[in-house]
Amino acid sequence: LTEPSEKERNDQLKLQNFLCADCGTAFGGEATSNVLLKTFQKTSEILTMQKPRRCHYCVQLLCHNCHTNQTALLPFRVIPKWDFNSKHVCKRCFTFLQNNFNLAHYDLRKIPREITNTPLIQQCANLRKYLIRAALIISGCTRPSSAIFAQDLHTHYFQKEYFYSMHDLQLIFTTNKRESNPASIVPGMSNMVGAVQWMAGQNVSNLFEMLSAKLVTCKKHIAIDCANCKTRASMPCSICNIPNPVFVIDEDGTQCRKCHTIYH
Repeated sequence: LTEPSEKERNDQLKLQNFLCADCGTAFGGEATSNVLLKTFQKTSEILTMQKPRRCHYCVQLLCHNCHTNQTALLPFRVIPKWDFNSKHVCKRCFTFLQNNFNLAHYDLRKIPREITNTPLIQQCANLRKYLIRAALIISGCTRPSSAIFAQDLHTHYFQKEYFYSMHDLQLIFTTNKRESNPASIVPGMSNMVGAVQWMAGQNVSNLFEMLSAKLVTCKKHIAIDCANCKTRASMPCSICNIPNPVFVIDEDGTQCRKCHTIYH
């Protein structure tokens, strides 16, 4: 993402031919050759304090009908600067940014490591990895109980490990400011009763808690509710020979890419 450069107001007005960038309303200046009209327009601007407003997303100048001082996060300041200060934008850009606010356009790998190498972001990235593993298992399930996951499986949380929406990044930022130490990863398959109790006691107010709640729901389906998913997602560890099965979406579970053996 490249941040556009803002020109001096007079230079920008000349570039726009002294017209509003959206509706074409004349601000006064070279756009009209009528001296009386030009004087009237400038007097009106002074008396009503209606000087053109800058949109900090498209960097153009607009009239007060097209720019009502709405504010929004600017993606090119969030990535890679991690700057979440809202800026004034015009109506058109505000609508565009809001329509894309929940879409996963932004690659976490493009953010400097000194920012992403924090406990909360690492925890969220880890949860996303397990959610994608869970999606691969549940998407192949033919049992009616898997229908509740149909909508979730099509979201970016279950499909794209590194891509986040602007809303996701904002939740991470605000949670980082509020909490120095995020909660630990969700309980494993070996204690699913505890996991369900853990989920029930959570006040889901940030991205980590939301992802954790989704993963607990997936784990409950795979380990308890669906024999089909349980069979496909687990097997006894071939290394340590512990009788309890190890699950591919558990913290201590790993699956060989070649033979698909699951082990600790």
